[in-house]
Amino acid sequence: MKAIGSSTLIAMLLLSSAALADDKIVKIGNLGDQSSLYADLGGPGSTIAAQLAIEDSGLTKKGWTIDLIAADHQNKPDVGASLARQWFDVDKVDAIIDVQNSGVALAVAGVAKEKNGIFLPSGPASSDLTGKACSPNTIHWAYDTYALANGTGKAITKNGGDAWFFLTADYAFGHALQRDTTAVIEANGGKVLGSVRHPLNTADFGSYLLLMLGYFTCGFQLAFITIHLPPYLVDKGLSTTVGGWTIAVIGLFNIFGSIASGYIANLMPKRYLLSAIYFSRSLAILVFILLPSSPAATLIFGAVMGVLWLSTIPPTSALVAIMFGNRWLTMLLGLAFFSHQVGGFLGVWLGGVLFESTGSYDVIWWGTIFFGVASAVINLPIVEQPVARPAAAAA
Repeated sequence: MKAIGSSTLIAMLLLSSAALADDKIVKIGNLGDQSSLYADLGGPGSTIAAQLAIEDSGLTKKGWTIDLIAADHQNKPDVGASLARQWFDVDKVDAIIDVQNSGVALAVAGVAKEKNGIFLPSGPASSDLTGKACSPNTIHWAYDTYALANGTGKAITKNGGDAWFFLTADYAFGHALQRDTTAVIEANGGKVLGSVRHPLNTADFGSYLLLMLGYFTCGFQLAFITIHLPPYLVDKGLSTTVGGWTIAVIGLFNIFGSIASGYIANLMPKRYLLSAIYFSRSLAILVFILLPSSPAATLIFGAVMGVLWLSTIPPTSALVAIMFGNRWLTMLLGLAFFSHQVGGFLGVWLGGVLFESTGSYDVIWWGTIFFGVASAVINLPIVEQPVARPAAAAA
């Protein structure tokens, strides 16, 4: 199918070039994603398909010289535009073909218009190529976001799917698809409830996932202690007053712990700080459950846990900002906090279930210790640097 499309495009190119050149020499530039997320849709395979199309045309046997060159635009509009300018100016390319990635295609279309070259994009889908960026130099040989919106989007809306939420790729194609589909949805009585944009081709979420797993433990430990510490103390023969004062002490010392954590996070690797917090929690819990229960030991435990209580938030927030930038902080920190809340639910629920089934909190206490140590280890491999991804292109 790729070869058929390339054959048609190249045949059109040759017909147009024949009217301009009597030397029967044509040079074609296949500009594509050779190594990243669109490489399987185009890339090296597209270059091979174009070469096969040249051979299938039979024009080389009729005296034509048809040269094909290829380059990787790296999904970066500035790289694509620079290559297009070099091809038109220096390498004397007659036409540029393919170009997956709408942001790159829009940049190349501008260069083609400026240099009066031929641009035959078959990879991108933004309707802006035939809209605000339309020019006589560009023939958009593919589906586009207008067709997707008025085909799939319209059909779904008319069949009852009239409430939409967009998870949009943050580059030209995603922006155009959301815009065009929103217009169709609203024109057909539907509504868009909201949208969120995600980075294109994020290479590695590993560190973020490790951070989320650690945050799960945070919620598990804190929610269990908040709900089950008072009845645990009663079960150990202490009064309810001790439990109430302990929770109050946790809240008081949490103020100092959170401020201190924010300050320390600027002085040392944040992953090490998180690891130390989770390990310290486990150590504090271990000492607490092994020592004889007393009001003094319980209040000291409350003070220690208070210092460690929400001290995970400053380094966790900072790591999310480092990985993805402030633009994504609210969404991705919120997603991490969802993991925290799931852990909190399980800590409270399992605490009750295990106490009812065993008559003791021992199992769940040891569980909080295990999760704390595991999170201390999990946070160590976190990479404290921005996640590599192509820059978003304007729609």
